[in-house]
Amino acid sequence: MKENYPDAKLFANYQKAVGKGLLKIMAKMGISTLRSYKGAQIADAIGLSKDVVDMCFTGIASPLGGLGFHQIALRTLEVHDRGFSVDGQVSSLYGALVSEGQYHWRQGEDAEKYMNDPMVIAKLQEAARTNSRAAYGSFAALHNNLVKASTLRGQWDFKPPR
Repeated sequence: MKENYPDAKLFANYQKAVGKGLLKIMAKMGISTLRSYKGAQIADAIGLSKDVVDMCFTGIASPLGGLGFHQIALRTLEVHDRGFSVDGQVSSLYGALVSEGQYHWRQGEDAEKYMNDPMVIAKLQEAARTNSRAAYGSFAALHNNLVKASTLRGQWDFKPPR
């Protein structure tokens, strides 16, 4: 049965839920008070150009650079065009929007590499259940290869001392 709540009650419920969610995230990050979180700049902007970061995320580091406003606009229009036809009518979203596999593991050569590859998880579980050094070795090898393929630190090499 659907109940009708006043807007003030709905807003209060939403505000409470968001507050609890933020507190949970902050606790996982080791932040105990809102004051220590505000302006802490605990993240880097990865994939955004300096002009975007300077205008929208003042003071945040952007070590790699990336998309500027023009590229972001083009990408936004491209995604919009996949969902709406030329005459402005909504097309079938399930038929028109391509799943890029950014949040769901995809199989195949062209699939993006993720740290939570099913085989890595299976080897980790096997190693934990059987206390097997061989299974752990397999897990470690697969994991290390995925680190090289999917993280920045995995793509760095140490320079030998001169």
